[in-house]
Amino acid sequence: MWKNNKVTLAFENTREDASLVIYGDAFIETETNVKKQYWQKAWTMFFPEGYASKNYVVLRIEPQRMEVLSFKEPLGLKSVTLELSSQKQWKLA
Repeated sequence: MWKNNKVTLAFENTREDASLVIYGDAFIETETNVKKQYWQKAWTMFFPEGYASKNYVVLRIEPQRMEVLSFKEPLGLKSVTLELSSQKQWKLA
């Protein structure tokens, strides 16, 4: 499908002065039932055909690593990195 399906997702919570970065692999979900499950009615203005539109896709992200950064205690300016082990358990990196 893709030559490189690696993705980075970044989230910020300004109220808490914190951020989360997720690194992983992305996959396109093609099953109609999955597309229907996540469909939002408000998206009809962008996708008039609804969840059946070929232009509407659902991405499944399989995280491999994540970093949490908080400017408040207890982390201060330090980040915490977690990696997914081969046993599918999160471990400190």
